[in-house]
Amino acid sequence: MFLGEFCLICFFRCLALQTSDRASIQSFSSRVMYSTQCRREKLTTAGLFALIVIAIPLVYYTDLVESLKSIPLQVYVQGTGSIAESVAESTSTITTEETTTTPPITTTTTTSTTTPFEVVVHMNEQTPAYKLATRNGTKPFTDDARVTIFEVLHLYDKCRQDSSTIVVDVGANFGDFGLYTAACGCTVYMFEVEPILVALIRISVQINAFSPTLIHLYHNIVSDEPSNSTVELKSAVDVTANAEIPIAVASIQLDDISWPSSIFLLKIDFDDGEIDALQSAQQLFHDKRIQNLILYYNSVINDQTTKQNIVNYVKNDLKPRFVYIFHSNGKQLYGPLNQIHLEELPALEDKEQPVIGLFAVFDRQIRRKSIKAERYDSKVFFA
Repeated sequence: MFLGEFCLICFFRCLALQTSDRASIQSFSSRVMYSTQCRREKLTTAGLFALIVIAIPLVYYTDLVESLKSIPLQVYVQGTGSIAESVAESTSTITTEETTTTPPITTTTTTSTTTPFEVVVHMNEQTPAYKLATRNGTKPFTDDARVTIFEVLHLYDKCRQDSSTIVVDVGANFGDFGLYTAACGCTVYMFEVEPILVALIRISVQINAFSPTLIHLYHNIVSDEPSNSTVELKSAVDVTANAEIPIAVASIQLDDISWPSSIFLLKIDFDDGEIDALQSAQQLFHDKRIQNLILYYNSVINDQTTKQNIVNYVKNDLKPRFVYIFHSNGKQLYGPLNQIHLEELPALEDKEQPVIGLFAVFDRQIRRKSIKAERYDSKVFFA
């Protein structure tokens, strides 16, 4: 600010000098000297004006950056059995330290990443609306079968009436699934391994002013490995260069978390098709503490054996009451699937819409007739 004011003062002083000097010109030599002086002053004035144009925005930008750096960002971090903590972060670097404890093992995993430059978008396609921090302003597609499932489950009304209703999001990505349910008033547990995505979710939680008692964010990999095991992964999200970088993340089993009540809705997004996440909740399923399940898998990338393991585990071990199938970018549910449908499912793939979703119902209060679904025909669905 001081530099801009100084430049303006110099500019007006130069104008004053021109006016006063004209009155004092008496001779030819004086006029010559005056002409030379004026040219110098004009050059000086032009230079100062250019300096003003460049300097003032620079000063304002510098002040803005310094102001942003002084704003603390409250971050909610939670690991297995840990207590939530607030961490002040600058706008340039995020350092996350997570300590997870499951006696007798204690593992501390530390990751340091450059904070992504977030672009906040308004997710107003559904009610209630919320804000989402993204990397480039692109909205994730949300007008899909999850809308239909939320309506079947009466999720909004249920969470408004009882905020202790638990929704779990494994493989949260940008967090749009979990953040929407948080906007509905649910208690949400989100799990994500990518450091950049975890940072963006934290920003979203902050800008939406969600209560930390309702949002539980885990920077862990959900697996059937013993909780607190260090898992070496390659991060596919790098803010500086879209390349894979090695990261170390602590594992966690869903069975090892002290859940305050049953899980109303569990959503799992399989990155590589492994059933580790499902197997980590074996006791929860056995005790009938998971009422509804949404899972996604890629029908093209995953081989038939991997898909067979997923379907067999759902069909034979979890034994849901109903199973419906849907495309990841479609709103329509198809089903319910019978035993023959499930047995042939692993051999099928859809190259145009490779990501397939399954909606499994365990809740005894949900009636089949309340679920609006089209008749399933594998030849049509995988056409």
